[in-house]
Amino acid sequence: MPIHRETRNLLLGQLLVAATIATAAGVLGGKPGALAALYGGLIVVTNTLLQLWHMKRAERIAKEDANRILRIVYRCAAERLFSTIALFLIGLIKLKLDPLVLLIGFIAGQASVVMTKYFLKFNVEK
Repeated sequence: MPIHRETRNLLLGQLLVAATIATAAGVLGGKPGALAALYGGLIVVTNTLLQLWHMKRAERIAKEDANRILRIVYRCAAERLFSTIALFLIGLIKLKLDPLVLLIGFIAGQASVVMTKYFLKFNVEK
């Protein structure tokens, strides 16, 4: 199944924001800052890809069982939460990334979700 245009644009927006924030952090804090910001942004991209995977699964069984789809939605939410926590812990403990810059990259990535959806809505209504 192909990726919907909106999902592709969302992923591209997230990657663009992650790269922009990483570049700014690299200018201000060097390579460690750039890596921390990029890692934070990529946590958001990972969550989007995980959600996309679950959406594709739900689409395949959409007509079969509503309870199963609900289980997929709950599982997706739980996996996204736990993967976010795990990726933060890996970044902080194992990779020893700057916590503040990592968080800034993550927040910017989350903000890109809202911004991309706003711009997509604006472009569709035009």
